[in-house]
Amino acid sequence: MEVVLELKDADNWIYRGEGAANLVLAYSGSFPTFVGKVLRIQKAPRIESPRNGFDSEDSHSALTNDECLLWRETEDLVSAPTREIAEQLYVQHVISPL
Repeated sequence: MEVVLELKDADNWIYRGEGAANLVLAYSGSFPTFVGKVLRIQKAPRIESPRNGFDSEDSHSALTNDECLLWRETEDLVSAPTREIAEQLYVQHVISPL
């Protein structure tokens, strides 16, 4: 059975909290499929623009200027083409050794 949510269904979800990457909502309605459930929604990535301190589009790094300065000694991390790869390299080169 496919469930299609509509705008009116938004009233049945209550904000429970959030972290850096996700938003958590709890269901408070009466639809049996969702009773007792929570929904974790990944936040959309921030839009990069030179005005907010992020690299311009012609840059080869997915990191901000400040992040590039911070991690300049970890060349793989600084030259990562996407944010997801940069996150994986951060875990590999920084977190795992700890």
